[in-house]
Amino acid sequence: AKDLIDGKTAADGTVLIEPQQYQYAFWVLRHLGHTSRVNDVFVHNWLGWFYCGNQPDIQTADYRYAHSHYVQSAQLGDGYAFAQLGILYRDGKFVEADMTTARSCFQQAIALGYAQAQNYLDALDE
Repeated sequence: AKDLIDGKTAADGTVLIEPQQYQYAFWVLRHLGHTSRVNDVFVHNWLGWFYCGNQPDIQTADYRYAHSHYVQSAQLGDGYAFAQLGILYRDGKFVEADMTTARSCFQQAIALGYAQAQNYLDALDE
């Protein structure tokens, strides 16, 4: 799945990704993600991303599954996943909008080294 997502790099450094590669990657990751023994940050983060509406096979975003996969990744200590959970709580996607929980998620993401979450936290304070 990682090779499908990463694509091929051309001589000039451009990454070449065919749209169908994301579809295949989604199918592989979905299979892995629904296997109860898979505790892999890569798998759960990408599935969360796909379920947020970034996959052609999904007509509309399914934030319930996105939330579930980001929670699994966050439980493994991933800062990116905490930031994505913060966004879901900030925007009220699948969960009720909750700025306190969003702030907590962004702070946890920062503590885990995901620097982009500071921008999300600053935006909450504006």
